[in-house]
Amino acid sequence: MKLKHYSFFNSGVKAINTRDNWDSVRLDESEPDYYIPTTIDAYEQLPSVANSKPLAKWMANQMALVHSNVMYSIGCGVAYVEYNVKKTAGIRVVVSDFTPSVMRLQALQVFDEVVELDITNQDPAISPGTVVYLGRIDTELTDAQLEQIFARLHRLKVQHICMVPAQLLTPKAAIIEAYIFLKSILQRRPRTFCGYNRSLGLFRKLAARYFQLTFHMIEGKPVFWLYKKD
Repeated sequence: MKLKHYSFFNSGVKAINTRDNWDSVRLDESEPDYYIPTTIDAYEQLPSVANSKPLAKWMANQMALVHSNVMYSIGCGVAYVEYNVKKTAGIRVVVSDFTPSVMRLQALQVFDEVVELDITNQDPAISPGTVVYLGRIDTELTDAQLEQIFARLHRLKVQHICMVPAQLLTPKAAIIEAYIFLKSILQRRPRTFCGYNRSLGLFRKLAARYFQLTFHMIEGKPVFWLYKKD
């Protein structure tokens, strides 16, 4: 199952599904959840950097269990989880996204490599033993695109994927969508289309040919750990 997902953006973009729209919010300081600072001091003040420490610690532990010392993040956005993994584990961390604004992360001098990459039509350069991180990229992808990404990573012989869904379809998520709709009417504030909430069953179905998906809750947030099928 899936349900359309909406949110509010100060910049007033109608949908978050293009390079230009994403770049506009990545460069907009009025969008604190999406803006990419170019100084380490400003970056470390982002609330998401502190809030993602428990997830980063869990990911670092999972990577140690599978003897991986490289993370390749696809669709990194502001890369706050990746930042904390780098700080926690001291491993090689490569971050990538499909918008030119991702290159702003180079100024932080934290990540080992920053790459502009569109996973829907490009192969990432992944070395053996790398854990791929898919953080909150699912809403923008169609079912076919998401399944094709799993197929691409399977073909590249990726053994393990850590995936944090942006929107997992639950009764609570459905209530939040209803609240956002009502708020937009009462405040006469336009909603921004952000993609889809998907159910756990749909995620499992899209990955099923290529990876076994296990479900975890970290600090109340859903996280998937996927193992490559032969």
